[in-house]
Amino acid sequence: MKIFVVKTFIVAFAFYIVFELTISSKIRTVKNSIIKFQEKSERVKVKEKILLEISKVNKKDQILSEGDREILSEFINKLQKELSQ
Repeated sequence: MKIFVVKTFIVAFAFYIVFELTISSKIRTVKNSIIKFQEKSERVKVKEKILLEISKVNKKDQILSEGDREILSEFINKLQKELSQ
Protein backbone atom coordinates (compact mmCIF):
# COMPACT_ATOMS: atom_id res chain seq x y z
CA MET A 1 0.00 0.00 0.00
CA LYS A 2 2.86 2.35 0.82
CA ILE A 3 4.40 1.88 -2.65
CA PHE A 4 1.05 2.70 -4.26
CA VAL A 5 0.78 5.97 -2.32
CA VAL A 6 4.35 6.97 -3.19
CA LYS A 7 3.86 6.18 -6.88
CA THR A 8 0.56 8.07 -6.94
CA PHE A 9 2.22 11.07 -5.33
CA ILE A 10 5.07 10.99 -7.87
CA VAL A 11 2.66 10.75 -10.81
CA ALA A 12 0.51 13.57 -9.44
CA PHE A 13 3.57 15.74 -8.88
CA ALA A 14 4.86 15.02 -12.41
CA PHE A 15 1.43 15.85 -13.85
CA TYR A 16 1.38 19.14 -11.92
CA ILE A 17 4.87 20.10 -13.19
CA VAL A 18 3.96 19.29 -16.80
CA PHE A 19 0.72 21.27 -16.46
CA GLU A 20 2.53 24.30 -15.04
CA LEU A 21 5.16 24.23 -17.79
CA THR A 22 2.72 23.87 -20.68
CA ILE A 23 -0.95 24.70 -20.26
CA SER A 24 -0.69 27.07 -17.32
CA SER A 25 1.72 29.41 -19.10
CA LYS A 26 -0.61 29.64 -22.11
CA ILE A 27 -3.60 30.37 -19.86
CA ARG A 28 -1.61 33.05 -18.05
CA THR A 29 -0.63 34.69 -21.35
CA VAL A 30 -4.24 34.80 -22.58
CA LYS A 31 -5.43 36.10 -19.22
CA ASN A 32 -2.88 38.93 -19.29
CA SER A 33 -3.93 39.86 -22.83
CA ILE A 34 -7.58 40.03 -21.80
CA ILE A 35 -6.77 42.13 -18.76
CA LYS A 36 -4.65 44.42 -20.90
CA PHE A 37 -7.52 45.15 -23.32
CA GLN A 38 -9.94 45.96 -20.52
CA GLU A 39 -8.20 49.31 -20.17
CA LYS A 40 -9.52 51.98 -22.52
CA SER A 41 -6.05 53.35 -23.24
CA GLU A 42 -4.92 50.00 -24.64
CA ARG A 43 -7.98 49.74 -26.87
CA VAL A 44 -7.33 53.25 -28.15
CA LYS A 45 -3.70 52.32 -28.92
CA VAL A 46 -4.83 49.29 -30.91
CA LYS A 47 -7.41 51.36 -32.79
CA GLU A 48 -4.80 53.99 -33.67
CA LYS A 49 -2.36 51.32 -34.83
CA ILE A 50 -5.00 49.73 -37.06
CA LEU A 51 -5.90 53.10 -38.58
CA LEU A 52 -2.21 53.86 -39.16
CA GLU A 53 -1.72 50.54 -40.95
CA ILE A 54 -4.81 51.16 -43.10
CA SER A 55 -3.51 54.58 -44.10
CA LYS A 56 -0.12 53.03 -45.03
CA VAL A 57 -1.85 50.43 -47.21
CA ASN A 58 -4.00 53.08 -48.89
CA LYS A 59 -0.83 54.85 -50.08
CA LYS A 60 0.38 51.74 -51.92
CA ASP A 61 -0.39 51.28 -55.61
CA GLN A 62 -1.11 47.57 -55.27
CA ILE A 63 -2.40 46.17 -52.00
CA LEU A 64 -2.65 42.47 -52.85
CA SER A 65 -0.16 40.19 -54.49
CA GLU A 66 -1.24 38.15 -57.51
CA GLY A 67 -1.72 34.98 -55.46
CA ASP A 68 -3.71 36.74 -52.76
CA ARG A 69 -5.87 38.38 -55.40
CA GLU A 70 -6.72 35.02 -56.99
CA ILE A 71 -7.55 33.39 -53.66
CA LEU A 72 -9.79 36.24 -52.52
CA SER A 73 -11.49 36.46 -55.91
CA GLU A 74 -12.30 32.74 -55.86
CA PHE A 75 -13.60 33.00 -52.30
CA ILE A 76 -15.83 35.99 -53.10
CA ASN A 77 -17.21 34.24 -56.20
CA LYS A 78 -18.09 31.16 -54.13
CA LEU A 79 -19.82 33.36 -51.55
CA GLN A 80 -21.83 35.12 -54.26
CA LYS A 81 -22.93 31.80 -55.76
CA GLU A 82 -23.93 30.47 -52.35
CA LEU A 83 -25.85 33.63 -51.45
CA SER A 84 -27.71 33.68 -54.78
CA GLN A 85 -29.10 30.15 -54.26
